[in-house]
Amino acid sequence: MEECEALCTRMAIMVNGKYRCLGNNQHLKNKFGAGYTLVARVGYPSDGSMPDMAAVKIFVEEQFPNSVLKDIHQNLVQVFTYFSSTDVT
Repeated sequence: MEECEALCTRMAIMVNGKYRCLGNNQHLKNKFGAGYTLVARVGYPSDGSMPDMAAVKIFVEEQFPNSVLKDIHQNLVQVFTYFSSTDVT
């Protein structure tokens, strides 16, 4: 999606060989967007041990209560948070 935003003014989405939607980037995001993806990389402590990912998980759950944890791997965490049209002003 990032490449399309940088290079195109309009885009189409094709599903099973058929065009399903056509429009500019903002139109498609407003119509079909469901939320945000947060990817965070946590730095390693100076002693070389693994970072405390539980603290990151707790922080994200407190800040984004409707979020869904997608992946935790070594020092990366990926979270998806939903929003409704009333959340964004």
